Amino acid sequence: MFYGSFLAAQHSDRPYPMLLGVPGLKEVTPATPTDAKYLLKAAIRDDNPVVMLEDAGLWAVREEVPAEDPGGSRQVLGSARIARKGEDVTVVAVVRMVREAVQAATMLDQEGVSVEVIDPRTLNPADWDTILESVRRTGRLVAVDPAHRTASFASECVARAAVYSPSLLEIPPDIVATPDVHPPFAPTMERDLYPDADSIVEACRTLLATNA
Repeated sequence: MFYGSFLAAQHSDRPYPMLLGVPGLKEVTPATPTDAKYLLKAAIRDDNPVVMLEDAGLWAVREEVPAEDPGGSRQVLGSARIARKGEDVTVVAVVRMVREAVQAATMLDQEGVSVEVIDPRTLNPADWDTILESVRRTGRLVAVDPAHRTASFASECVARAAVYSPSLLEIPPDIVATPDVHPPFAPTMERDLYPDADSIVEACRTLLATNA
């Protein structure tokens, strides 16, 4: 996935929403080097067909990867990771957007707002228990996805929350995603197309202000 690299529509697509509709096909979307290693190992061991999608914008990310999987949870596909704990707003973010969401949470922390960031790690099967449990605690949900808004993982996330936890949402959830347009080649046009920390901050502020 080369979105945000000014490569136009033929190279900048995010194909995982199209694959979500294939029954039995598992999708792995790591956001950290550690998850890339251990989710790949889990995918190899899995007896089902698995697609692992890399975000090219994360190729330069470095971290010390442990020799063995810490905790063992990454060996099972369908286990989400709480990237940052919080109490006021739940932000579910996909691939590179996890880093943007953590940055947004740090920015909002200066305003006294506590944001919980969840990295699904696998989109199918998704760890809906972890996601919805977080929504139950915070009462607010922002789903962030670099894919197009229509039929995205973010839209599925919001739909699940609205269907299965409507009484727990204090206000309607929000989606921060890419508009339903082909990515342009011109950097000046593409730069503001995708979600970032600022747009996540704005969405969280709007939810909190609406509930005030």
